Amino acid sequence: MTGRNITFILNGCLNNDRQCQKELYRQLHGFAMSVCYRYADVEEQCVDLVNKGFLKLLNKLNQIHRNGDTDTMLLLKEQFKLILINICVEHYHKIKGISKDHDNNMSHEQLTGKPIEAIRSLSPINRMVFNLYAIEGYGHMKISKILGISLNDSQFCLMQARNQLREQVMVSKPATT
Repeated sequence: MTGRNITFILNGCLNNDRQCQKELYRQLHGFAMSVCYRYADVEEQCVDLVNKGFLKLLNKLNQIHRNGDTDTMLLLKEQFKLILINICVEHYHKIKGISKDHDNNMSHEQLTGKPIEAIRSLSPINRMVFNLYAIEGYGHMKISKILGISLNDSQFCLMQARNQLREQVMVSKPATT
């Protein structure tokens, strides 16, 4: 998409043009799903998080600097990613009491060669800490603040997640003789 096209779409969104909003959603949907998929338990939850994120993005669109070149889409995606991560964290806070030690219990055969599925099989807290640390690049101090846990808990959850993922990789590797 050229900078001119994205500027046209963003201007239309700012003027509540439904076609432009639909096109922006179409352009960002795959990107948003890939972000939320790491955090959500099921696809329906992921779609719900994406939709909430898109609404927030539309409400904050006038705050995003639009200079009409290709950097506009990069900036838009950066801002959208932050919105999506915050929504996923909010969602985690809502459900953490319900599924504190929940595991998806996928078999190792189902996880072979599927790193995202292996990550999704972690408990919600371990998955959240792992994603924020290993994928998003947040430090333990920021993670502990975001999730409302201690620094030690953040480090422990990361260690648990890594150990569980390592176990899954070891089980999925074929034995050599």
